[in-house]
Amino acid sequence: MREQVEFEPSRPVAPGESIVDALQYLEMSPEILAQETHEPVDYVQAVLKGKAPITLQFAQRLEPILKVPADFWLRYDKQYRRLQQEAVE
Repeated sequence: MREQVEFEPSRPVAPGESIVDALQYLEMSPEILAQETHEPVDYVQAVLKGKAPITLQFAQRLEPILKVPADFWLRYDKQYRRLQQEAVE
């Protein structure tokens, strides 16, 4: 029987960090992602750095590229923003 281990990061992890990992696996640049999602490069780079929230539109456009449901990215971003705010308080 396998033991389930909980992962608690020492800091909030931005969804953009996970997207960067996926882009590296797909050998896709942020510029190509911007083209594929029809988003400005500046916005995509801000998301990847955790500086801009993931919009519904961007999450929906990420879904077919990364094969991850849009609601996952929206929940992940919401949790990240909440944890980031709690860390400041």
